[in-house]
Amino acid sequence: MTGVTLKLLKTTYENSSDGETEIKVNVEQNTDELVDAINSFISAYNAVISEVSTDTGKNGSLSSENTLSRMASSLRATATSSVAGIGNDSYNCLALIGVTTGKIGATDKTSGSLTLDKDVLLDALSDNPSMVKAMLIGDDELGITGVMEKLKDQLDSALDVTDGYFVTRDDTFDSQVEDIENSISKKTAQLEAYQSRLTKQFTAMDQYISELQSSSSYLSS
Repeated sequence: MTGVTLKLLKTTYENSSDGETEIKVNVEQNTDELVDAINSFISAYNAVISEVSTDTGKNGSLSSENTLSRMASSLRATATSSVAGIGNDSYNCLALIGVTTGKIGATDKTSGSLTLDKDVLLDALSDNPSMVKAMLIGDDELGITGVMEKLKDQLDSALDVTDGYFVTRDDTFDSQVEDIENSISKKTAQLEAYQSRLTKQFTAMDQYISELQSSSSYLSS
C-alpha cells in the first residue's frame, strides 16, 4: 500500500461468540478532501477564465488588452496539456482523472470551463494514487512538475509586485495619465499666452479706433 508502512509482530485475535478470530486492518483512502480541493480549483479557474473572456471580449471594458487574453489562453493550455515525465500509458493530464472541458456537445465545452467526473477521478485514485499526485502537484524525485505547480507559477508571474502583468499595466496607465496631464498643462499655457496676445491686440486696436474717432470729430468741427 503506497504511503503506508506496517510492522507486523504477531497475529492478534479478538474474542467472539465463535471463539477467537484474527483482527483484520482495512486501509482506505480519504478521497473527500481531494475531491473538494479539485472542485474548489475548478470553480476558481472557471471564474477567472469567464471574467477575462467577458472583459476582453468585443464589447468588454478591456477589449484591447491582448496580453491578458494571451494569459488566459496560456492558463487553458496548461490546464489541458500533458505533464512531462509521465508516460502516455499513465495519468499524465487532468482529462485522464476526469477534469475536462465538458462532454462533446456540452455548452461548457465552448467556453473552456472545466468540469469534474467524480467517478473517473475516484477510479484513477484507486488505480494509481501516486501518479495522480505527481501529475497534480509534481514529484521532485522523478523530476515532474505538476499541473497545479505550473498554474501557480503562471499566476505568481502575473501577480508579481515588481514586474508582474498587473503592476506593469498599472505603471503604464499612470505614465499615460501623467503624459496627458502634462499635455493639458502645456496646451493650457499656450492658450493663456494666445489669449494674452489677443487681449493686447484688441486693446491696441480699441485705442487706435478711439484715436481715429477723436481725429474724425476734430476734423468735422
